[in-house]
Amino acid sequence: MDGTIRFKDAFQNVRNHFGIVNAINLIALPRIAARFPGANISYNNRLRKFIRVMIGDIIDKYRNDPLYLPDSKTNSTIWSLWWQGKNNMPEVVELCRESVMRNSRGNNVIILNKDNYTDYITLPTFIVDRQEKKEISLSHLSDIIRVGLLSMYGGIWLDSCLCAVKSITQTDRMRMPRFETNSSPNLGKWCFGAISTPSGHKLMRYMYDCLLRYWEKYDSAIDYLMFDSIMMIAYEEFPDIKEEIDTFQISSPNLHETRYSFSEIVNKKQFNKIIHDNSLLSLTWRINYPKAIGASETYYGALCKLVYGK
Repeated sequence: MDGTIRFKDAFQNVRNHFGIVNAINLIALPRIAARFPGANISYNNRLRKFIRVMIGDIIDKYRNDPLYLPDSKTNSTIWSLWWQGKNNMPEVVELCRESVMRNSRGNNVIILNKDNYTDYITLPTFIVDRQEKKEISLSHLSDIIRVGLLSMYGGIWLDSCLCAVKSITQTDRMRMPRFETNSSPNLGKWCFGAISTPSGHKLMRYMYDCLLRYWEKYDSAIDYLMFDSIMMIAYEEFPDIKEEIDTFQISSPNLHETRYSFSEIVNKKQFNKIIHDNSLLSLTWRINYPKAIGASETYYGALCKLVYGK
C-alpha cells in the first residue's frame, strides 16, 4: 500500500510540474517495466535523457573546452555552508565544523550562511526568488553555490555534515572521494559533497550553467539527486572529464555507512579501522546521535572524543 501511495505521489508531482508525458516516461514506464525481467527501461537513463534535451547546447558549448583554463589557480580555501549560521548549528554540524578547523592545516575556512554568501557569489535574481518562494530547497541551492564558487575561486568544498578525521589537502587537479556502491546513479565514482579543484575547471563551469538552465525553466526538482545525473552526462559526453574522474582513488570507503551506524555501541577495534581507512565520515543533522547507551559509549561518542581531544 505504501509503495502505491509513493508511486501516486511521485506521478502526480512530475505531472504537475513537468507534464503528463514526462510523468509517464519517468515514473509509470519504469514501474511497469520492473514487473518484467529483462525489460530495459531504466529510470536513471530516462532521467538523463530528459536532462540532455534541456542542456544539449550547453554540452556542445563545453565539448571542446579545455579541462583547465589558462588562468586556473589552486586555492587552499575550504568552503562549507550552513544556511542558518554558526549560532544555529545542531551539535553534529558543530562537531563537523570543529573537525574541519582542526584538520585545515591553518588554511582559510569559510562557513557560508544566508547573510554572508553574497560576499562571495552573486546568484541570478531568478535563483534568489525561487529560493525565497521555497521552490529551490537549501540542498539544491547549496549545489548551485558550490559549483559557482569552485568555478570562480577553486578550493575545497565540504558539506556541513562531513567530519574530517585526517588533514585536508588541496591538489593541483580536481579530486573527489571515490567509494564502491551499486545504489547510487554514479556507481560510487564520486562524492560531490567533497570536491577539491582549482578555479575554472570545466566540470564546475558546465555544472553551474546546467543548474542555472534547469532552475530558470522549472520550479521544482525532478529528482533529489539530479546533480548526480547532470554529472553523469558530463562523464559520458566529455572524454577529458571521464579520464580525470577515472583516476580518482578509492578513499573514505565507509563514507556513508557511518551516517546510520554511529548511534550504535562502539566496537573500538572497528572504530579504529574506520578512522584509519577514511579521511571523511558522513553524518546527518536529522539523527540525534547518543554519545552513550547506558554505560556504553557509542561510535558517535568515540568520534566526539577524537575530534575534541577529550
